[in-house]
Amino acid sequence: IISIAALLFITGCKKKTDDSAPSSQTTVKGQAKVESNLTSDGKENVPDGTKITFLINPNDLLNKPDTSKKYDSYRYTAIVSAGQYTISLPVRNDGTKVKIVADDFEAQFVPYAGSSYRVVFSAPEDSITVYAGTTKFYDINY
Repeated sequence: IISIAALLFITGCKKKTDDSAPSSQTTVKGQAKVESNLTSDGKENVPDGTKITFLINPNDLLNKPDTSKKYDSYRYTAIVSAGQYTISLPVRNDGTKVKIVADDFEAQFVPYAGSSYRVVFSAPEDSITVYAGTTKFYDINY
């Protein structure tokens, strides 16, 4: 009985290593603009409701990543409103790579007064590195 009690005590007191995702957060925010009207100065806001997806490889968040396994990226989505977006993402203190993919949208393109036609606008994919406890500004231009 004493041996069993000692065994349970020893195995019950081991410190568990934390391989889970970190609890640190960062904020990414910015503007989403498009040049859709050449008759006015400056760029216009992208339509409200346009989605911006942030992809993070789960192994990039783990303390002890298992690189032999292929995981789907964690997906986080920000919605554009009035040409602005803000999102909070989980990150590591030493930096986490984030891939940014903005949805396409269609709108009228105005090359000159009295003329317009339908265009599908796309933004290039990009990657940034973000760090815990910071605010990263990243503008998206279509």
